[in-house]
Amino acid sequence: MVEGWDSVLQQGERLIWEGAPLPGIRDRGRLVFLSLFGVPFLVLGLAGTGVGLRHAVWLGQWGLGLFTLAIGLIFLLLGYTLVFHQWVEAARAHRTTRYALTTRTAYILRASHRQTLEAYPIQPDTALELVRGEGYDNLWFHTRRERDSDGDLSTTRIGFEGIKDGAEVYRLMRGIQTGTT
Repeated sequence: MVEGWDSVLQQGERLIWEGAPLPGIRDRGRLVFLSLFGVPFLVLGLAGTGVGLRHAVWLGQWGLGLFTLAIGLIFLLLGYTLVFHQWVEAARAHRTTRYALTTRTAYILRASHRQTLEAYPIQPDTALELVRGEGYDNLWFHTRRERDSDGDLSTTRIGFEGIKDGAEVYRLMRGIQTGTT
């Protein structure tokens, strides 16, 4: 058991399953798309950083150099995140993410840069969706709808991603919904 599950369970709640994403990278298409989208930012960041250093150090134009360097570093950081960092995070998700299912609630614990714990009560009307993949399953049990800065509505699915025993966990969740678990 992950250390600390007992400290977050409500009175009368009992742990019935725990797991983690399987090792490996899934959803490669999305990662490749975001990486390709990030390449121009990475190139502009490298160029801006180089130009800023050149102006500040070699030409003595400190104001313009530091400004260009700052803008270049922003683009460089964004490009690095899109091109490289997302792959690292996807590859290590099995080490930084833990799942737990109790007799009432689904928990998702993430401990990458900071630790976050999300709790999703399993109600009789909770929509469950089991998606079978090649060697792994995704079990979706919550959606979050949000408006972005342009006012467009986006939907994010939340659940146990990349697990080995999705059908068994689905069965347990259905049991929670019907009161048989």
